[in-house]
Amino acid sequence: MERLFAALNGPGDCANPQRKGLFAAVTDGHRPNNTIGGIPTIANDYSPLWDVNVYEWTPDAIAQGYRSQLREEFQILTLVQDGFLTGPGGSPFGSSGIIVNCPPVQRLF
Repeated sequence: MERLFAALNGPGDCANPQRKGLFAAVTDGHRPNNTIGGIPTIANDYSPLWDVNVYEWTPDAIAQGYRSQLREEFQILTLVQDGFLTGPGGSPFGSSGIIVNCPPVQRLF
């Protein structure tokens, strides 16, 4: 499975170039700009099954101005390791238990 990373409290609305997450999608009605672990046309082990990993920016990260649009799996995992991202409500980061079946492309060999 691929991981799909979804921010709960990402920054802003459509006018914000750093816009990201479920809060932004609910407030402005546009896509949430989630991040997936593997790029379908590049990753040889890509899977259309996506394991949803929901994260939140910590209050400390927001106060320090770190909240931004995250576009890469290892960037997100590093911020989790450094304590700037957690699971919802401060819970441990990881799988939400929700699996999305989304085969977006066909790989031609």
